[in-house]
Amino acid sequence: MSYKNLIAEVLSAHADQILKAEKTGQDYAIMFPNQEELPSLLCLADHVHAALQPVNPPQSFKDQLQRDLLAAAHLKQAEQTTATQEHFPFLPPKLTVALTMLITLVIGLLFYRSRQQHA
Repeated sequence: MSYKNLIAEVLSAHADQILKAEKTGQDYAIMFPNQEELPSLLCLADHVHAALQPVNPPQSFKDQLQRDLLAAAHLKQAEQTTATQEHFPFLPPKLTVALTMLITLVIGLLFYRSRQQHA
């Protein structure tokens, strides 16, 4: 595991423990003595957690945010569909079926003719 991945994993586990109010960062500093920057990063994480206040936005804000996100997702999906149709215009279903049947007929006739020539 690379240095950055190790540090990220340790800090993530430490953050989980802070949120659960379980252990301190000293446990990780002892577990990984070769990681010189780890104690200061764990201490910084503790200070940041102590400085942050929990935020609980009102339900109206959450509802409006959800509506806005859904509207943005629908708009993005519609734009992608429009862009796809502009690049790849689709044929009407009846024409698609007719072309498929015609191609199948031509292939069948060619196959039939080649079988007659070999016989």
